[in-house]
Amino acid sequence: MLEPCGPAGQPRVVSRPSSSRIAAVTPPASARHVLDQYCVSCHNQRLKTAELALDLIDVAFFHNGAHLDTVKGSAASGHPANGVIWLADQLHQMSGRLEAGHIVITGGTGVGKSYLACALGQSACRRTLRVTYRRVPRLLDELALARSEGSHARLLAKLAKFDVLVLDDWGLGGLKDSQRHDLLEVLEDRYGRVSTVVTSQLPIGKWHEWIADPTIADAIWDRVVNNAYKIDLKGPSGRRSETEPSNN
Repeated sequence: MLEPCGPAGQPRVVSRPSSSRIAAVTPPASARHVLDQYCVSCHNQRLKTAELALDLIDVAFFHNGAHLDTVKGSAASGHPANGVIWLADQLHQMSGRLEAGHIVITGGTGVGKSYLACALGQSACRRTLRVTYRRVPRLLDELALARSEGSHARLLAKLAKFDVLVLDDWGLGGLKDSQRHDLLEVLEDRYGRVSTVVTSQLPIGKWHEWIADPTIADAIWDRVVNNAYKIDLKGPSGRRSETEPSNN
């Protein structure tokens, strides 16, 4: 190739690299091959994520097969039709952040509080968050047994490690003094770090009466209610409609 920039205006010969040199700098894999490898990697990652999600669901101890796809968004009073999906997104975003918040679901018996809470928990599992489900009466029994066996602190530490803790049937029965302190310890360990989903037949305004200790009630209120999305479910009992005979 001639280029008019040699000395004294004379053309200068510029040699092109040989074909062998071009081949030497050509990437060993074609763009298509790289794309194929990327797609395979993404597929494998999705499979690993799905397998992890199933493992997380297995260890969460959900008592029903709740799933967001079977929950109508309109069930959450005061939220739009896609309100449940929005709540699931909020739960995922809250967990693990410094400003981690909670969800409190109240309503009468059979309106779907537990189902909605478990559906949110399962959704969190599918996003690879660590979730566990506990009915409050059984959790209190579990903590009492752990105290007698010398493993109380270890159980509290275990509960604190979950990204999402679902506490079902909050407010059933009376509380002993040790149980009030246990609930406070569980919630204190999670405050500001990880999220909790609470279901209760008791309206939030009656929690102080149930806890029956103003100091502990104020502390629990501050750690849960003040930093929570609140849902009050309305409607007839779904359990009652399942057992009532059909009019047809």
